[in-house]
Amino acid sequence: MLTRFSEMSSSLPSPYRAAFLLASALFTGTVTGGFLYSVVLLGHVPSVALEYLNEAEGWLQSGEFLRAAAAYRTATIVAPDDDRALLKLGLAAYEAGLPGQAKEALQKVIVVRPTQANAYYLLGLIALNEGTLDEAIRLNELAIRIRPEFAEAHTNLGTAWLRKGYPEKAAPSFRQALQINPFLDAARKNLDAIKPGS
Repeated sequence: MLTRFSEMSSSLPSPYRAAFLLASALFTGTVTGGFLYSVVLLGHVPSVALEYLNEAEGWLQSGEFLRAAAAYRTATIVAPDDDRALLKLGLAAYEAGLPGQAKEALQKVIVVRPTQANAYYLLGLIALNEGTLDEAIRLNELAIRIRPEFAEAHTNLGTAWLRKGYPEKAAPSFRQALQINPFLDAARKNLDAIKPGS
């Protein structure tokens, strides 16, 4: 029966295939009470999720952020605790201009893996763009605490301090970012814009 559902799913558009397979397998296992179907399902889910992760990565690399977000979302339906899929969903949604969806995915990353510095960084970037500067500072500080060599988080921390009107707190962050990565233009431009002695 599961094979028949699998064959039926191949005619569905790819964003729906994994969800259909999962629902079909769960239904089959429930109706038949078959332990075997549950085992087959558990063995099948990672490969289905992997299919969507690969598809999503292709869309992300080609700049098709809405399609990437849809594929990552499907992968997270199949594998809801995969912090990598959730993180990429957050990134794709952010790049697609969907900050609400990005925040939702990134907050789930933090629940699943609280030491994921990239999730704090991206949430901090969204906060910076939304003008919630205290939140941007808090989130970038968390990212830096987890990964001290995170140059981009140092840059965003400096930017948040600068926007709050504290160039004396911003300058050390920009200097630290440039010490880690001397080619970060945003850090260099912001540091150059701060008056000497800050």
